[in-house]
Amino acid sequence: LEKKPNDYKALVQLLGLLRGAGKLEEAPRFLSRAQKQDPRSSLHMGFAFCKGLYHRYISDVPEAITHFNLARKDGEWSAKALEHLIELYVDPAGDLLSEDDISSAEDASSGPASRSDAGTAENLKVSQ
Repeated sequence: LEKKPNDYKALVQLLGLLRGAGKLEEAPRFLSRAQKQDPRSSLHMGFAFCKGLYHRYISDVPEAITHFNLARKDGEWSAKALEHLIELYVDPAGDLLSEDDISSAEDASSGPASRSDAGTAENLKVSQ
């Protein structure tokens, strides 16, 4: 990334490593370098995916959704972006759901927001 700041596959890996190491505060520097290296990077779907991933990791769900929606329009990044979108709509807090949680959620009368999110996630799966 020092030599090629716009290597978005490497940037995705770095974001995962930074998250695992608890050093996400370093991520904006790499995103900024990628943007400075190529003024048109904001139009590249790999960059949109990286920004979506970063925003997901810092729990900024609306920004993550915005960037993943852009990335899903590209053949190379669409499957991964769609996967993250579905996960965000099904469980925006990022908590892991057990089968018991899912069963009890289906049995209980859930609020309109969760039904709407689940419906949106289902529509995302169908549109792929």
